[in-house]
Amino acid sequence: MSYTATETKTKPEGVNWFGKVEPEVALRADAIPNSMTGFVSVNKVKSGNSVVRTYVFDTKANFASYLSARASNPDEAARSAYNTANGITTTLSQ
Repeated sequence: MSYTATETKTKPEGVNWFGKVEPEVALRADAIPNSMTGFVSVNKVKSGNSVVRTYVFDTKANFASYLSARASNPDEAARSAYNTANGITTTLSQ
């Protein structure tokens, strides 16, 4: 059995994605799940002004651990600050 969660980020027209503004920082932030216990995969799809990431972990508990690690990561904090300042919204469906 595995656990799947979907994260959708949507940006206003004319705003650059964080990865375009800070590519090295974004790459480090995007690599966080790779080192997490129970990580299976992540699929990223861009469409218009949205990016949808589908995360697969072996358990919900391991996905929750990933979210905790991500919340305390300085690269992810930089992305979050940029997104907030530029009107980029995030929704997480679990």
